[in-house]
Amino acid sequence: MIIFKKFINFIFFKPERLFMFLPPLNYPSEVRYIYILRNFLIYFKIKKWKKSFLMIIKGIEKLFFDILKILYFPFSAIIFFTKYRFIQPNYVQIGTVANHLCMMTKYQLIKNKIPIIFIPKHSNYSFITKIFKKNPKIIFVDSLILNIICLPFFYTNFISCHIRDIDYLYDNKKKKIGKREWSRVYCKLDFKKNGFFEFNDEYEKKCNSLIRDKFGFIEMNKTFILHARESKYIKTSYLRNCNINNYLDGMNFLISENYNVIRLTNSYDDKLKFHKNYYELNVDFPENQFLQFFLINNAKGFISCNSGPASIGLLFEAPMLQVNCIDIPYAIGEKSLYLPKIVKKKDKLIKFENLWHANDLIKSEQFANKMGYEVIENSKEELTEAIKEFFYLVNSQNTKNYQSQKKFKEKIQLISHGHSIANLTNHFFNKYQDLFK
Repeated sequence: MIIFKKFINFIFFKPERLFMFLPPLNYPSEVRYIYILRNFLIYFKIKKWKKSFLMIIKGIEKLFFDILKILYFPFSAIIFFTKYRFIQPNYVQIGTVANHLCMMTKYQLIKNKIPIIFIPKHSNYSFITKIFKKNPKIIFVDSLILNIICLPFFYTNFISCHIRDIDYLYDNKKKKIGKREWSRVYCKLDFKKNGFFEFNDEYEKKCNSLIRDKFGFIEMNKTFILHARESKYIKTSYLRNCNINNYLDGMNFLISENYNVIRLTNSYDDKLKFHKNYYELNVDFPENQFLQFFLINNAKGFISCNSGPASIGLLFEAPMLQVNCIDIPYAIGEKSLYLPKIVKKKDKLIKFENLWHANDLIKSEQFANKMGYEVIENSKEELTEAIKEFFYLVNSQNTKNYQSQKKFKEKIQLISHGHSIANLTNHFFNKYQDLFK
């Protein structure tokens, strides 16, 4: 079965068909013939034969689907005059599937279209098509055959949603392609107020049963979910990693307040021990992937970082403390807070407005190293004070204690098209005031 899944993914559902990386700094970009040729020549010159061959395959794939798009054009033209639009989230990782599910769906809904969301049954996240209440304005499809038949529609921009419609890509000169539309889109539609993505009774019943089996009779409104991406995870970039030991004092604070902490882990994470009210959930296992959606949506708050599960918080508009951020965060609600990482160059701290306004954004480890940037994760003190502030915020009706951040937020809203409703923690903002001017 595993071999079959890999074969189906390789032939039909490679997410890399939607974008590609441009060496040597590996920025995400559109799939264009000129970029495929460019990459081929770069890899060929440095004798990376496998990558050179893969560029040939990518070129053949693009040509094949471009031909199919032409053949499908009469059907695409008919669909264009209907209310239906196609969405296939990149379902390989939890971060992309939740992000695309949230933003691509909102993108179509605010245009008064009905999104048809395709997640085939062989995907690890196909359960998403079964956990929500039926809604006439959203259609889920998990049929493998229909997914294959409709593939050309996903690549036909005028009846689908391209990545550049909700996020930036980059060209070969590191200039942005697209509109970073997702921040503006996100603020235009409230899923909860409009009844989208509400769990159905069967899913809630199953999850409540799993919670009793794994954690006992805990109350979700007395529980915080925590996820920290450690260095033992996928070693693609140290920029998103953090040290779990810096969280311990903050976790002890929550436990001392008689709250539960459920930490989302993977098989490489070290286990932690507390004397009470602490649990771990390894989300490498399908059953726990199934459960984490429910936990993040129903917990008192979600403490996340720059990694996949943060997108689940975005989807459900959950109160979120997002720490160790290297970009404008997903935590955007009034009950949410965030902490960015500090960036140095030649021992000088860089203002956040300059970082977030730059075309390059400090997301590429190769670029950061080339430019001499040093990225510093949040300290134990910063995290502890952030967790305390988040705790008091989600347990209070007062969200007006952040007036001193008003000018900085106005700058960020210009950069991100209305994004960043959330506030920095006051402790962090006061500590680094000069970086926010």
